[in-house]
Amino acid sequence: MKAEWKLIDTAPKDGTTILVCAGKNIEPVTWDKDLNEQYVDEPVLNKYGDETNYMTTGGWAANGLTSHEETRQLNPTHWDYLPELPLAAGANGQ
Repeated sequence: MKAEWKLIDTAPKDGTTILVCAGKNIEPVTWDKDLNEQYVDEPVLNKYGDETNYMTTGGWAANGLTSHEETRQLNPTHWDYLPELPLAAGANGQ
């Protein structure tokens, strides 16, 4: 099955794991709404109800990476759904 790459702006941000193309790399990722903190002049409430001058804009988190510093560097341009898994040996009668 050939990949049908789509622009990253159309990628699902609902927790679905997808493949993204970032430069020459292809990575499985999910959207993490808590990535990419940015300073704002007016305080906002964070997810815990506390006032802060930092808000998160979200970002693509590569599966298996836990460091926000590592995941922040991933800026994909295109995405596609994960391919289907191959059939288990013998499952198709061969």
